[in-house]
Amino acid sequence: MDSSSEFQHWIFNNIGSRFKQVIERFANHAFVPVENRLAGLLIEKRGKDQVVKIKQSELAIELGTAREIVSRHLSRWQKQGLLVTNRGEITINNIDAMLAMAL
Repeated sequence: MDSSSEFQHWIFNNIGSRFKQVIERFANHAFVPVENRLAGLLIEKRGKDQVVKIKQSELAIELGTAREIVSRHLSRWQKQGLLVTNRGEITINNIDAMLAMAL
């Protein structure tokens, strides 16, 4: 009987944790602009060399938006000198500016 109680406790903690993740993701999508979420995602996925190896379509899927929207933001940031895009990778040139946008 004691192991059943432990299992129930584990299940409820797991369900609660997952529900919290869903609520946080929903709030993020509802209230944080794509530009800020994209900057945050690039920072999160960057390597030590400031390179993010990911396709624009994959970024769009993770952000829940269209690839064209991601492409538009990346193109603007590239013109501003914040990053450089190549096929399948993005190099961040100005991490401080990206961090400011992600907040």
